[in-house]
Parts: sequence; structure tokens; C-alpha cells
Amino acid sequence: MCEGVVLQLDDTPVMCQAGRGEPNFRAYLWTFINPQVNAVVYRFTAGRASQLIADEMQGFKGTLVGDGYSGNAAAADKVDVDIPIACCWAHVTRKFRDAEDEAPGTAKLFGDDIRRLYDVEREADEAKLDPEGRVRLRRQKSWPILAQ
Repeated sequence: MCEGVVLQLDDTPVMCQAGRGEPNFRAYLWTFINPQVNAVVYRFTAGRASQLIADEMQGFKGTLVGDGYSGNAAAADKVDVDIPIACCWAHVTRKFRDAEDEAPGTAKLFGDDIRRLYDVEREADEAKLDPEGRVRLRRQKSWPILAQ
């Protein structure tokens, strides 16, 4: 699971039943995705402490892509190599949608740019590019969008 240069991580809160007479509690289902080896690992935890997910990252030497949760960075700090943290465009998009009422023009501008980034990814998918080809296409088409 820890092969490759990208590891995607997200968590979903779930309500769990405790023992008889005990109150229900919030737990988490973590999804670790490695697109380079076409693998998914699920981990269920009773809490959200960073050590609980750091164990899954031992041996990983790439970039961790997540939703901006501070525990992701704290977990990455607990492993023996430097793991850069990147944010997921789907989560970024959601924040701009939330801002539409407050700043509709700005939200639309960024939303349009994010859609253009997704168009580049769709182009790479349709062309069935290998990882190196995808990097070249991103450098050619995505970087100028991000620089703007």
C-alpha cells in the first residue's frame, strides 16, 4: 500500500453502538487509496488521534493528499520520513461552493479554474496516459492554471 508517490486519505465519521446501557459514540472509517497500485485500505478507529492513522503511513515516502484535517499532518509528522501534504481539489471545491453567497464572483472564478484542472485530468484519463505522461500533461496544462 505504501509503494508509489501518492497516498490519498479521507475519513468518514460513523455513529457506533456501545455496550448495553452505554451511550453511542462517534468512530471513524478511514479510507487510504493508492492510485498507483490500484489499492484501497479501510481502517476503523474509535477516535481521531493522529497516531491511529500514522501506523498506516509507515514506510510511505510520497505525498499525502487529504481534506486539510490537521490530524493528517500530525500523523505524517510521526513517521520516519518527510511527507508533504497536499489538499484534495474536491474538498477545495466544496469550500468555494460554501463561499458563493458571500463572494459569488470569486467563488465562480476559482470554481471555473478547478473545472479546468479536472478537464486536464479527464484528458489524461481518455488518453490513457501512464504516470510520466500524466505529469508531462499537468506541467503543460495544469501548472499555468495554478500559476494564474
